[in-house]
Amino acid sequence: MAEAASAPPVLDGYFSFDEVDRPAKPLGDWLVHPETLPRLSSVRAEIWVWISATGQIDRWELAPDAQPRDLLMRALSEFDLTQLRPAMRNNLAVPNFRRIEIVISRD
Repeated sequence: MAEAASAPPVLDGYFSFDEVDRPAKPLGDWLVHPETLPRLSSVRAEIWVWISATGQIDRWELAPDAQPRDLLMRALSEFDLTQLRPAMRNNLAVPNFRRIEIVISRD
């Protein structure tokens, strides 16, 4: 029997991707540091992100199965500084929870 995937913690007040008219989105790219990875390497991970109505990352976590955690944490050391356009619901900016999959590569 396969193990159930872990679910992110529920934080009150954050609307899911499906509950908003326009989900939160980075103004540019997610702030990551591929130079912290070994040359010619790539890592992939699911990240859980809670974003405020002002577009700031309030909290983020790597999904429990994300590996190698040490490399990912170094590459994502400033992830929470990413500037985002807030989610919109009924023409109002609202807090938003996002699950994103990110691939970080270094040539």
